[in-house]
Amino acid sequence: MIKRKSAIFRNIDYMVVVIGLLLVYFSIVIPFGYFQSLHSIMFITPDAQSYRSVGDWLLGSQDIVNPLIRPFLYPLLLVIARVIANDYGIWFFQFVLWLFSGVLVYRVIKMVTQNPYMPVIGIFLFASNITLLLLTLHALTEITTILIITILITSIINRKNIDENHYWLLIIFLLSLLVLLKPLFFPLWVILLTYRVVTFIHSMLLQQLNWKYLSYIVISVLPVLLQLLLMTIKFNEFTVSNIGSEALKTYYFARVYGEVNSIPVEQARMVTTSYGQGQIFRYLLSHIDTSAQIYIKTISENLLAKSNFIIYPKPNIYLSTYMRLLNIVYFIMHVVMIPASIIAMIRLYKKKYLAETQIILSLIVLLLFIFFTSGITYWQGDRIILPSLPVWLTLYSVVISKLRGIRKVHS
Repeated sequence: MIKRKSAIFRNIDYMVVVIGLLLVYFSIVIPFGYFQSLHSIMFITPDAQSYRSVGDWLLGSQDIVNPLIRPFLYPLLLVIARVIANDYGIWFFQFVLWLFSGVLVYRVIKMVTQNPYMPVIGIFLFASNITLLLLTLHALTEITTILIITILITSIINRKNIDENHYWLLIIFLLSLLVLLKPLFFPLWVILLTYRVVTFIHSMLLQQLNWKYLSYIVISVLPVLLQLLLMTIKFNEFTVSNIGSEALKTYYFARVYGEVNSIPVEQARMVTTSYGQGQIFRYLLSHIDTSAQIYIKTISENLLAKSNFIIYPKPNIYLSTYMRLLNIVYFIMHVVMIPASIIAMIRLYKKKYLAETQIILSLIVLLLFIFFTSGITYWQGDRIILPSLPVWLTLYSVVISKLRGIRKVHS
């Protein structure tokens, strides 16, 4: 009995976190009318409609456009949630993922910093992001993506407790899921998979691994293999998704072309309809200065963007202003903390703190990857950058705690 009580008291902070998240969530979605408008806003965006369309396609409907750009995983989850409880099923599924992500963010920051204040600040910043909170009411991938990323971060933090081979298999499997949610992760997936395959071949030559490990690699990439198989059988295209090339052409390239020729983006899209991938890349390289300016401008706009989801079912000037200011605060934090993170990583490496160096490096790579790939798409509000939230919350917490530790050693 005493042991049970002590366990409860040891974990009472998690209970407080859950209660706090629930209070924040329902104090926003109910008084401001978001939850009452669930049925009218769940599929209000074109992207949400495309996910629903692919879900219907999985059930047998005719659609030859959306399945080419939307991998099957999230539409399948939508189908299951809709079968259980329609729009309420989707909302509850995403609400639980949001809640679980918040608890995981708190736990991982608490675990890695060993500081009583950093996890409190981290969960406060997580809960204060109204865009993320409201996305539980929209059939979009961000909530699911953030949960997988948070689990990925937890795995990175726990690396020393996981066998080297099993660690990489877990990382590749989580990235495989992310590829099916956000195909922008495909290049990172390819790089890590190539690294592990080369490592496997090297270990085989040294007789340190048997062929059974190859079957584990196949399992770790199975989600992506299933998507490739589906695309090949149904559309005769060996690709995960066409969303990357579509976004490159209709967003980034159209914007560059419009800037060079002083015409609106919509007109540029019409003019460049027949352009192939080779033509696009040659044009971008031939106008490298404009291409670079548009790319940097797009990333900056996404980092400082307002929330596009506060306007449903009707605009709220107070919440919109709040999120605009919060995103500016986030931007200032990135400007200060990304260089600080690189400095901290270098200092820790010089002092032979290799585990901490690997954690910071992994988080920096993941964060910058999300930031840099956001330079292709725009007009999406702060949604494009949102998957980075658990990454930088953890990274900056680690960096601050480690820098404080280094200062204490020197003093």
